[in-house]
Amino acid sequence: MVKARAVRVTRRTAMLGAAAGAAAGGLVPRGAFAATPGMADFERAAAYSRDRGGVSLLAAIGGEVVFERYENGTDPQKPVHMHSATKSFWGVAAAAMVEDGLLAIDEPATQTLPEWKADPVRARITLRHLLNLSSGLKEDIPKLQGNRRRETWAPDKYAYAITLPCESEPGSTFRYGPSHFYALGEIFKRKLASRGQDPLAYLEARILRPIGLEYGEWVRDDAGNPHIPNGCFITARNWLKLGELVRLEGEWEGRQIVPRDLLAACFAPSTANPGYGLTWWLNFQNGFGTTDMQAPPPGAKGGFQYHGGYTDLAGALGAGRNGLYVIPSLDLVIVRQIDLESLSDEDRRASQSPGRRFSEAGFFAALFDGA
Repeated sequence: MVKARAVRVTRRTAMLGAAAGAAAGGLVPRGAFAATPGMADFERAAAYSRDRGGVSLLAAIGGEVVFERYENGTDPQKPVHMHSATKSFWGVAAAAMVEDGLLAIDEPATQTLPEWKADPVRARITLRHLLNLSSGLKEDIPKLQGNRRRETWAPDKYAYAITLPCESEPGSTFRYGPSHFYALGEIFKRKLASRGQDPLAYLEARILRPIGLEYGEWVRDDAGNPHIPNGCFITARNWLKLGELVRLEGEWEGRQIVPRDLLAACFAPSTANPGYGLTWWLNFQNGFGTTDMQAPPPGAKGGFQYHGGYTDLAGALGAGRNGLYVIPSLDLVIVRQIDLESLSDEDRRASQSPGRRFSEAGFFAALFDGA
């Protein structure tokens, strides 16, 4: 059954940000493209998601929920693990930290990590490199990544991440993985120490509570550090609020939570991968996904998330293709979740098999193209 629920009634004609619009070839006003999807389009997209293990699909246009569906054993009250989609909280948090005078996006990491000063490569890493996954730091998946079934985590992920060497020149290569974010966590932790806050406490006070966003759980390592790239469990309705904050350019109920220009920087493409900004995935034609093999076909009007256009599409994406998608030109925010924690090993493998693997390209083709 489709349920409608008004989350916000504020309607604006603002744009995602000059940085993203300019990169796409000009400012992108809302409503500039095709008509917004209708109920049949959302039904088709929901079927695509459900058949690939999806448990929730929620869509809001202009701040009002127009489609809400829960399937495969979940319900509106169950928080789902976002996995790597958690990363996108931290671009917003970093923008707030700039406003609060805690950091500058292009400052050297050595300003906070003197341990890196003696290393000629790591000494060139900036916070921007960490936020756009181009720091060059080596990935150590067995110690920095995993889930509750894996016991090989480093007990203090932050401390371990800053010991990793670089494998490429900072800013030159996009490398997807958690090391950038745990190093960033150590930087945030040190910068916030004088306030008596850890990174999650800052995120809660500065962003989450002001917009009424509540998460169900946030995983911490054995040293008590909140997992920066993958720790959040959240319901679809709560996750929608982050998308609404982005759609409204950092404004919430008449209050500017994050300055527009600082938030817009999250959606400007990086040199190493135009498909990624500061913790958010972008839909520019020359961008790609976790590897350069995940790219749109030649001649596509859009990027790897949707080949057909909407270069203003931005996504927070996680394992199993948990996704929060914002398309300002349509005033559209979509939440799609899959509950990997509840799947058996067999079902988990099946969800990644050909024909059952979810992709943003397939999902948006179902939504916009009737495919």
